[in-house]
Amino acid sequence: MSKEPVQPHEQDLEFAAQLAAQSRLLGQMYAMAFEGRGNDFQQFMQTLINQTAQLPIEGNKSSDAAMELNARINAHLERFSRLTLAKIQRGRG
Repeated sequence: MSKEPVQPHEQDLEFAAQLAAQSRLLGQMYAMAFEGRGNDFQQFMQTLINQTAQLPIEGNKSSDAAMELNARINAHLERFSRLTLAKIQRGRG
């Protein structure tokens, strides 16, 4: 049985689904690990966000592309932090 090639749109959907699943699992793990300790989680995430912002972008990216990628990474980390903190505060660890 031959397998049909995966179309780019399907690849994008699959990749997005994988990232969403990983994010949900990671958020749940952090919510459980920091249960009842929202302030500790906020400090932890702020440290990670600050350290991540300092890391160089790999590859041959232009300065503008690297800045844009860093901004997007930061936005996603901030969103993850807010959503996970809300889980911790609701006691869903």
